[in-house]
This record gives sequence, structure tokens and C-alpha cells, in this order.
Amino acid sequence: MSNGKATILIVDDEVAIRELLRESFFKIDCNVLVAADGRQALKTCRETTVDLVITDLVMPEVEGLEMIQQLHREFPSIPVIAMSGTFGNLLDAATHFGAVAVFEKPIDLEELFKAVRKVLQRKSA
Repeated sequence: MSNGKATILIVDDEVAIRELLRESFFKIDCNVLVAADGRQALKTCRETTVDLVITDLVMPEVEGLEMIQQLHREFPSIPVIAMSGTFGNLLDAATHFGAVAVFEKPIDLEELFKAVRKVLQRKSA
């Protein structure tokens, strides 16, 4: 955690969702980074200390499930929260690959904030 604040990486190919989440997490006093796909997210994690990744699952380039697997190989201590508007087995697969929480889009921001606080408290304990 840099400057005492958690650094959260938001990964989504939809600009509107990235910006909504970025603005929302600034309001709860977090450092926020954004990436448009899994490839950018992995690059960011290699260059910067990240405390939590929140990722969409369906994206171009490197999609979410592949990114979660690679992230856990390279950075096993970074927890991942997955989100998807595509229902079905994707969220179950994300849990199988190591996501600590999953959310269907549209996301209830208060529920997401609760999950984030819980994950970050566990990480700092």
C-alpha cells in the first residue's frame, strides 16, 4: 500500500465501467489504476505494486480467466475480484481459478465496496 492507501487495479474493456469504478474507489480513499484488458493489467502489475485487482472476464487480447491464471502464477499474493455481465459458468470458473469474490454486472457498488474492504483487511492482517 503506497502512501497508506490501497492500490486497486480496475480491468475492463468498457471505458464507462472503468471510469465509474475509478471514480467510485477514489471516493473511498484508494489509489486507483485502470487497464483495458488483461495484457495491460499484467504489465501494470509487473511495474507497480498492486494490492487488489478487480477484473471483467470477457475482454479482447488477454481475457479475464487467462489473466487471473497468469496473475496467480506471477503474483500469488494479489487477490482478484471478478465481474461479468455474461452469466453462467464464467463466474464459477473465475472462483475455480482463484478469484476471492465474483459479481454479476450490473454491480451493486456497496456490495463491491464491502467485498473490497474485507479482502484488503485480510491482506493487511
